[in-house]
Amino acid sequence: MRQGQASLEYMIISGLIVVFVVLGGFVLWESGILGFRGGNKGKAGFSQIDLDDWALYIGETNRLTVKLINKAGDDVYVEGASFELNNLLCVDSSRSFLPAGKMEIRVLNCDNSVSDLYGLGDSYSGSLKIKYNNSRTAVGSLSEGTIWGVVEAGSVDPYSALFVEVDAHPTEGNAPLLVDLNCSAWGGSGSYVSYVWSYGDGLSGSGTKVTHNYTDEGYYTAWCTVTDSDGQTASDSISIWVGSEPAFACELRPGSCEADETCIFRTAKTQNSHAGTCDGSSFDYLVCCKMVRGSLYVYVQDGCGVGDEGIISLAKTDNSHVNEYDGAGGYPNDVCVSATSGRLSCRYGICKPDEECIVSLFQDTNSHVGDCDYNTYHQVCCEII
Repeated sequence: MRQGQASLEYMIISGLIVVFVVLGGFVLWESGILGFRGGNKGKAGFSQIDLDDWALYIGETNRLTVKLINKAGDDVYVEGASFELNNLLCVDSSRSFLPAGKMEIRVLNCDNSVSDLYGLGDSYSGSLKIKYNNSRTAVGSLSEGTIWGVVEAGSVDPYSALFVEVDAHPTEGNAPLLVDLNCSAWGGSGSYVSYVWSYGDGLSGSGTKVTHNYTDEGYYTAWCTVTDSDGQTASDSISIWVGSEPAFACELRPGSCEADETCIFRTAKTQNSHAGTCDGSSFDYLVCCKMVRGSLYVYVQDGCGVGDEGIISLAKTDNSHVNEYDGAGGYPNDVCVSATSGRLSCRYGICKPDEECIVSLFQDTNSHVGDCDYNTYHQVCCEII
């Protein structure tokens, strides 16, 4: 009897051990501790920036494509994403603007070939990290978690991702500054339902082409966010500088240029004068110019380089008559200027309010030169673009 009871107790204990082992193994398997996951595809973790879908592709693509969704109450700037498993690292470090409740697609390029580590249909499980900043509080955060699935065949269709590009004119100037902004979109579904602007000064707008007036000094970042008919969003931005002093300023005066100024050329006097180069003439009056941002470089040759601006042309380097800039083949001493920030653009006529008058000419060829009051109908008008 005792022997039978012992056998029964042994069987019960053995059965319980088997049950615990099976249950424990199932829990470990589901939790990923053993490196496997339940089901073909799943995720765990993540916070306000979550995943809507993803795919790890094999073959020539070797990329992880993720569709992010912003579940936060505020708009955010996504600063990048990275995915790690075994000896594979996939990264995308681009920056984008992701409004609350919206989605975007990111393509993470992998440093090794997926096919060297996995075969088609193999299971994978790795860690995904997403860096982002709250657009209202500027607080940086990290949303991280684990994703798992099976390696898929195919490639990332470059037209499935939505792309946006922003340009503006002008990008700098004095307050109040009226700026024309343009937002271009391509890819995605091909049908775009909204273009939303955030001008960086607390105001917003909509449309592919907009005009905004910046009334206060400062640096601003204007963002355009495009949403297509599939609900996918993408953004791009451009920086705007608004100041209280001219972005480009010049003065004709005797003496010498200040340390933050550049000599463009020399004259003998302020009215009805000959001209010469800064290095080749001993005339007392100098045309001194400066930029609020960046610097100017002046050189003299027959014809200016590509992207540089010709101011005037001289027959000789000292005590010379002046032409409008005539390029190679005219007067051989062209006064050329290049800018380290932006590009200098000049014309002849009556200067507009957003242009800087450098000097004025009596006529277009074989001319004398003077200050901007010498001939108000034939001024040399320049601006940074």
